Amino acid sequence: MEKYKGTDSPMVSASAFIRITCILAVCAVLSCVSAPDDDYIQYSSRSDDREFYDRAIAETVRLQSRVNRAHAGICSHHLLAAPYMSGFFRAFREKTKFFTPRNIIIIGPNHRSLGSSPIALSASRWKTPYGFCNPASDIITAVSSMTNASIDEDAFTYEHSIGALLPFVRYYFPKARIVPIILMPSVTRQEARALGKLISDKTDINDVLILSADFVHNKAQEGARAIDMRSRRVLENLHTYNSSSPLPIIEIDCNRGLELLMTYTMRHGSAADILIRTDSSEISGRAAPVTSYFFVLYGK
Repeated sequence: MEKYKGTDSPMVSASAFIRITCILAVCAVLSCVSAPDDDYIQYSSRSDDREFYDRAIAETVRLQSRVNRAHAGICSHHLLAAPYMSGFFRAFREKTKFFTPRNIIIIGPNHRSLGSSPIALSASRWKTPYGFCNPASDIITAVSSMTNASIDEDAFTYEHSIGALLPFVRYYFPKARIVPIILMPSVTRQEARALGKLISDKTDINDVLILSADFVHNKAQEGARAIDMRSRRVLENLHTYNSSSPLPIIEIDCNRGLELLMTYTMRHGSAADILIRTDSSEISGRAAPVTSYFFVLYGK
């Protein structure tokens, strides 16, 4: 019997059919194995540098807190301060030992104003050296329904205000889901407070919120310290401000995030504990224009 050849042949040999079947089966298996690793974000510099984060964790600066139960905090996103960032998350974990945080909402500045939405959310998994941070899809969907808010993965391209923190989140809170949100400077006070209230309504006492922010930029060290003395008073008395007493503008790279944090802490506990204030010159030992950092916990 003649064997037909060509792509339009109605018949193929038995051996050829077996080979094709085996190839298709192998491709299907490989597709199943590799597919889950394709849908993730790894945008931030050094976000997959295991050696760097291992060293930062090994060199953790131990920070002690007077808060009994922490529900919110402020952490730098400047990796020069990585051992302090590790110390912040370690202190946070100690103050959540009576409950396991289910969701961690991270608010940061949209440094480059990327994307089309003033309030941008990521709904993807984020890759870290310690595994994936998975999204809290229910909260993300609820927040994205707000005016001026949308899921916009492109806005997070190289956005270190989120990416720099997530390896620590995964290391210290491996089971927590994440809600990454970045804010453009155009976000209004009213929008920030509305977002804070919405997040409060969609979360419970087993969730936490972190404001990823740095403070003074490019100032002489003494000048930065003087400015931060005023900022300290605002951070310590966040609970005294409300809709009828506007939050003072301080030198921080995410003022609207601070408005949001204030609204959130009204429900979840507003006692403030400033763990430490430092700056890039103190850490590096080099006299130069500085960036300053506050590490703060809020709770009960």
